[in-house]
Amino acid sequence: MAEKVALVTGAGSGVGKAAALALAGKGFAIALAGRASRDRVRFELPAALEATSEIVNRCRFRLPLASRTLAAARYGPVLLFGLPGNPVSTFVTFELFVRPAIRKLAGDCELGRQVDRAVLLGEAKKSPGRRAYLRVVAQRDQEGRIVRDERGRVPVRLAGGQGSHVISALAAAEALAIIPEDVDGVDAGTEVELWWLDR
Repeated sequence: MAEKVALVTGAGSGVGKAAALALAGKGFAIALAGRASRDRVRFELPAALEATSEIVNRCRFRLPLASRTLAAARYGPVLLFGLPGNPVSTFVTFELFVRPAIRKLAGDCELGRQVDRAVLLGEAKKSPGRRAYLRVVAQRDQEGRIVRDERGRVPVRLAGGQGSHVISALAAAEALAIIPEDVDGVDAGTEVELWWLDR
């Protein structure tokens, strides 16, 4: 297993492609992000990798968060993951698939983030039929400690705009609040599953 991990954006051409090739040659496990269309990621392994790679899984499959896909391959001992191009989609896909895979290969028994329960302080909308991973921040008291209600839930609010291109909300987020596929939106006071990003 490669002990080093690199996330390369714009990996389909130019500087990104050259960086991916160089890092792969040095034994990095690489997560490659490229531009996405409505239906699939416009990511193909660079030709030099394609010609020498043992494809582990070339099947593209739907992710629960959006119409995005994940490609995975092996270049000798190096693992490669192709991710969506928008920054938030890249981050969430990494959390869902790549991070657990790396932790599993490292022998870690705890593959996912710490799960908690939260309650939304405001309403939130999302695309129909898709699971949403809202970027949220926790309510804190005057001492900076996380507050919990009488049922042990953490009150959370949106960290900012929830578009897949909004990096500021992602940077400010302390956790991801999960909204299931079968609802189009949730009201203030709704209980949600929470993934802490620092645990």
